[in-house]
Amino acid sequence: MKLLVIFSVISVIYASPITEHQRWNLIPDEDGKLHVIDANPIEDVEPRFNPETDTRFMLFTRNNPTTGQQLSNSAGVIGSSNFNAAWPVRVLIHGWNSGLSSGLNTRPTASYLQLGNFNVIQVDWSIGAGTVNYITARNRVGLVADVLSNFLNFLVDNGFTDMSRISIAGHSLGAHIAGLTGKRVQTIGRRIQVIWGLDPAGPLFNMNNPNERLDAEDAVYTEGIRTNIGGSGFPDPFCHADFYPNGGDNQPGCLVDVTGSCSHSRAHELFAETIISNRFVAVRCNTFADATNSRCTGAREASMGGEPGNVGLRGIFHLSTNRNSPFAMG
Repeated sequence: MKLLVIFSVISVIYASPITEHQRWNLIPDEDGKLHVIDANPIEDVEPRFNPETDTRFMLFTRNNPTTGQQLSNSAGVIGSSNFNAAWPVRVLIHGWNSGLSSGLNTRPTASYLQLGNFNVIQVDWSIGAGTVNYITARNRVGLVADVLSNFLNFLVDNGFTDMSRISIAGHSLGAHIAGLTGKRVQTIGRRIQVIWGLDPAGPLFNMNNPNERLDAEDAVYTEGIRTNIGGSGFPDPFCHADFYPNGGDNQPGCLVDVTGSCSHSRAHELFAETIISNRFVAVRCNTFADATNSRCTGAREASMGGEPGNVGLRGIFHLSTNRNSPFAMG
């Protein structure tokens, strides 16, 4: 009975949105560890984060698939690295309390390099994301986007790539960093090609303020893969195309997913597989409610994720997956 009461209390606290009126909240990080967070954090006790020096860009290619090379806004540094201007650029951005070892980084990187020659750049903002308080990490999203957008503009302005050859995948808070980066690099005729929002973070983001989060027009094409909309993920569709695997929550194989971490992480697991598989085929839904209640019928007509992306696709989609990898059902 005591265990049931504890479980119920945790569930109620976790399910509650973060508000200034509820000071203490339980939020899982990207690895599923629960953290008690303070809605009124004292910034002076947090580790200092200098986005200019503490955000790192680590390059992985087939020539260095497991050990990254640090890049910077220096033509000499980039020119002496394994960066190849003939290859597409794929940028990966982790979420809260994560870093280079995140599954968001390791799995898609391996898939890209299995598929072909890519410049895979992992954005390491772990010093900023590693705070004990989610709110502090959320407040650093725009700072990381500033640094990343400057770096991507440097690559393009110095002839290392073209904006149309850059795509970004971000998980949780990383999805919103991707969106803000897309906003910042936009000029007439110059936009990020594709942004994949992998279960974009929900707490402290809302539909009424698209300037603070990922939004449809942040790239030529934006796609959301929603796997934990009842917990850490943002529920509502706001991309050109939004996919709701298994209804967008409580992913099969996650068993009693108290914190939602298994379902939340499933987004980047699915995405990594889509890079090397075209078998994640989905049904178009008439409404958001149909997608989340698995009431979509008709022919399967759209592939989730993939490489180079589904530019031109529009709508809300549902698909089913297996409980374990390989997840695609064809």
